[in-house]
Parts: sequence; C-alpha cells; structure tokens
Amino acid sequence: MSAQTQRSPDISTLGILLSALWLTLTPFAASADVRSDATSALEMWSPTAVNFSNGILTVNLPQHRITEEIYMAALSFGICLGTLTGKDFSNVGEFVLLNQRGTQGFVYERGASDCAAVLDEELRSIKDQRLHILGATHWH
Repeated sequence: MSAQTQRSPDISTLGILLSALWLTLTPFAASADVRSDATSALEMWSPTAVNFSNGILTVNLPQHRITEEIYMAALSFGICLGTLTGKDFSNVGEFVLLNQRGTQGFVYERGASDCAAVLDEELRSIKDQRLHILGATHWH
C-alpha cells in the first residue's frame, strides 16, 4: 500500500468502537438518572448538591448540622419511599447525607437494597425502624 492509500474501517472495527463508546457513556447516564431521582425524592429537604459515583449517593442539604431526625426522615421518607414511587436506586450501595459544607452527616451502609426492610410493616414501631437504620449507620 502506498502512503496515500488509506483503508476504510471494516464493520467489526466500527462495532468495537461503538461498543467502547457505549460502555464509556453508560455510567454517566446511570449517574444522571440516580442524581435526578434523588433530587426528586428529596425535594422537600431542598438538596444543594447530589452526586453519585461508584455506588455512593452523596447528598448535601442546606442545614448547618444534620440531626439524627433529619437523617432518619430523609432516608425513610425520601430515598426509601422513593423506591416505592418508581425511583431507581438499585445501584446505590451507600447513602451519604451531609450538611451544606459536607463536613458532618451520616452514612447508611446498606444502600437502597435495604429499603424494603426499612419500610417493612413488621417494624411496627418507630423505635424498631430507628434501631434497624442506626445499626447500619456511621458518622461522617
């Protein structure tokens, strides 16, 4: 082949390139969906920042301090209730709720896969639900 002759890419090369492009862009699309769903599910708490990366959903709220009550409500009636209203948090392995500066908050280690247990009717009392959630929580 001369220096001026160029080969056109064959179908298999194009297929590989398109597959690589799709694999590259898919995490961004999933991330945008999780962020959008979380923003919607937590609307009443007015999140100032919502990020999703490597299975960790991080939400900043406009408060100076995240109390246990705010955390419990946002997890139970925001994220977990959101799963019942069609929000897809299946890729969320950990939920981090932080104050406006990101310096204080709580981390729920079980992620969205545990939301069914959080909302389970058998946890008849608020105390049982609170113990269930706090058993999988650590400070940030």
